[in-house]
Amino acid sequence: MPNSQGNQTEAKVDWRLTMSDVFLQDEFFQKAEDFEKNGLLKDALSTYDFILSRYPHTISAYIARGMIFEYKRMYMLALDSYKLALQINPNDVSLSKRLQEIPQKIAREEKEGFYLGCNISQERLIDMARLEMQYGTISKAR
Repeated sequence: MPNSQGNQTEAKVDWRLTMSDVFLQDEFFQKAEDFEKNGLLKDALSTYDFILSRYPHTISAYIARGMIFEYKRMYMLALDSYKLALQINPNDVSLSKRLQEIPQKIAREEKEGFYLGCNISQERLIDMARLEMQYGTISKAR
């Protein structure tokens, strides 16, 4: 950046703050991954949400959320997470591929009868609706 004499100077960065943020972010990612390994997906999602509240451009947190939602067959929430990650990095081919695969998964599951009858309990539908409302996707996704 030019100074008052027109010479180039380097921007000063407080690396201590940056490094502490990196370590804090890594610590929370480790907690989220531990929750996932132990099957505590709700706690993992909450941890990823916390990370995103502090570091909103963390693509890996959006992807991890999307993968949990995808595992739980909450495809609209998964799509939202992947779309947010893709907004940050529009050239990510793997994210584009994930976005294309979800409608195919839904179609395959519908064809196999996954959504018919009692395969999804009333309790699961209520839980899904609560999560969608919590993450604010009902109005955005539909």
